Amino acid sequence: MTFTFSLPQLTPDERPWRLDWFGELAYPGMVKQYRHPYIKVAVSPLLGSLDDFGASAEFRTDISQQRDVWVPLGCLPMLRIGDIWQQGAFAKSPPYSLNSFGLKIFPETTTVVKAGLSVEESYLLPFAEHPWHRHHTQSYCLEVKATDDISVIIPGVELIRFYFGSSSKLLHRLVTQPLREEALWREKYYDFDRRHLHLKLADGLSGTSASDIGRIAQEPYAWRAASYIYGHCLRAASMGEVVYPYTYFPFQGLTTIVSHGMWLPVSGSSRCNFLVFRLQHCSHRFPFESLTYEVSDRTLKKRGLGMEGPLKETSAAKRFQSKKSGAMLSSTDPGSAKTPRRIPFDQAYRFSDLKGKSIWREQIVASTVAGVMRVHADGSLEQLAFGEPDGSGKAGAVDACVNGSSPLSIADTTDLPHFVKTGMTMLMSQRRDRGNTVRAKPLLAFGRDECVFALPTIVDEDGVVDTVTLYTEPDGRHRQRRACFIGIFDAENVIERFAIVEGVQVRNPPSVHQIHKFDLIEVLSREIELEN
Repeated sequence: MTFTFSLPQLTPDERPWRLDWFGELAYPGMVKQYRHPYIKVAVSPLLGSLDDFGASAEFRTDISQQRDVWVPLGCLPMLRIGDIWQQGAFAKSPPYSLNSFGLKIFPETTTVVKAGLSVEESYLLPFAEHPWHRHHTQSYCLEVKATDDISVIIPGVELIRFYFGSSSKLLHRLVTQPLREEALWREKYYDFDRRHLHLKLADGLSGTSASDIGRIAQEPYAWRAASYIYGHCLRAASMGEVVYPYTYFPFQGLTTIVSHGMWLPVSGSSRCNFLVFRLQHCSHRFPFESLTYEVSDRTLKKRGLGMEGPLKETSAAKRFQSKKSGAMLSSTDPGSAKTPRRIPFDQAYRFSDLKGKSIWREQIVASTVAGVMRVHADGSLEQLAFGEPDGSGKAGAVDACVNGSSPLSIADTTDLPHFVKTGMTMLMSQRRDRGNTVRAKPLLAFGRDECVFALPTIVDEDGVVDTVTLYTEPDGRHRQRRACFIGIFDAENVIERFAIVEGVQVRNPPSVHQIHKFDLIEVLSREIELEN
């Protein structure tokens, strides 16, 4: 993982410290009078140097100096058992035993157990093998039978972190309030034939959690697992007990999990238990084949962003990030007057099922009125209002110029809608024989600030609207389809011109038309021919 922040309270001094275990959860008023939940984390200092700490060095920490520290629950997505931290910053993720298990997740194969459970005069997690949970023996784990001789033991907090820890905001809502649809999404639409899910995320939630929320929205077991987190914590707190959070798998059925951890022999038996430190992959299928989502305008405005994506780096921000410590996380509640920020971090793909699925944000760019075109009885098109008419022709051409002088890079195309990126990929995949000598660039219509524009509405002489220019939203509503002009460049010269037109609904790919001039009449005529 790569981090851009530090967490000073996690490491008591300058030595490297290992994150040993997750402890109890504290709600507002239970610790330091904060308004947000905190979780206790057990850490112990390394014996020897950081470079020597590897797969065979599980016991090289001074357990006698182990300490418990409180950290905000919002940090949980970045915290993993076994990782090494130094001076408040992530330092190393040791190569513990890496194993893959094929598991059957059903009630009869999974059991909730406490870390200090005694089994037939021995312990599930014996101190001689694993002393790091010694102050949190009442914390919960989920035991899953892999074979007759092997059980996989997963700490309850690790299940929460892995399956619901895609963002701090999502975790916070699952832990601090009963699960309600409106806390996660404002609207939901599901196409059963195509298994396509569309979500309008609730205010404050980012697309980072869209797939996790999509699973909660469509999978009853995921809803149960997500709602259980708060339900269990509330019951424990109301009874005056220490709150050790846990949950269940958000699905039932077969899966393959890949995890880092250590083997624990069972005393007097040939059996072995594998204790998971951190989950890495899960193969279980998600309850959708594709997913689109919308982020509320309030969410974007709160972040100071024009769209969903990384924060734009100013020169001051670059100077700040060049410091060794990076952004420092405070042990205080966030102020309402400050602009919220996102701290991105890199980690391996959690869910292999999502690798082959389309997930993207629907970003509808506000455009000026595109105008209306009338289609005559003979099929010819007449433009009534679009741009500035010039000359004696039936329609005025759209003047276009290159948006920038350099070839598009990945960073340059992040603001483009999904259909434009898909169309550009289609274009370039057809030109592999040319190697890297040609590049695709969006062309900006003269007088416009956006390269993506809405197609004009087509009406016949009776005023009936032709649906060829309409896009059908997942909820059945209609809007104008969008388009973008693309130039194929050889060095700095335009050698071909294309128009990429959005499909008529989410399951339809865009259409790509080669054009000879930047004329919407030509583009719309090709669309009508394509429809017929």
